[in-house]
This record gives sequence, C-alpha cells and structure tokens, in this order.
Amino acid sequence: MALRDAYMDKLDAQLRESQAEIQRLTAKASSARAEARVAVEEKIAELHSRQQALTRRVESLRNAGDDAWQDLVSGAETAWSELRSSVRSAAQRF
Repeated sequence: MALRDAYMDKLDAQLRESQAEIQRLTAKASSARAEARVAVEEKIAELHSRQQALTRRVESLRNAGDDAWQDLVSGAETAWSELRSSVRSAAQRF
C-alpha cells in the first residue's frame, strides 16, 4: 500500500502543479491583445478539460481495488503525460 499511497501523492502534486500553470496562463490571457486572448482562452479551456479527465482518473485510482489498480495506472500516466505536454506547449507559445 505504501507504493500506492506514494503514487497517489505524486499524482496529486502533479495536479496541483498543472493547476498553478493554468492559473499563470489565465493571468497572461487577461493582459493579452484581443486576438491573442481568444487563442489563450481556447487553450486554457482545453487544459481544463484535460485536467478534469486526469482528476477523474485519479479518483478512479483512489477507489480501485488491487486488481484494477495496474490497469488504471497506465491510463492515468497517459492522461498526465498529455496534460503536461499541453501545459508546456501553451506556456512556451504564450
């Protein structure tokens, strides 16, 4: 169980990290020109959607039995990788 708890702590930290980055992008959007603001806001909406998907996966992991745990971990890793990549891309672009 210690490994599982550590993994959940890691995912929780990653979610907080991504939320902080999304908040930074939101702050940038408010000071961007109108046409740039639209692009940033669209990207932020996408990031929120990806983050919500990861949050749902984390909750599934939290509630999963041992048998389902391993199957759900790979999905959570994929969701985290996609979110992280999208956040980094947005941060570099904007």
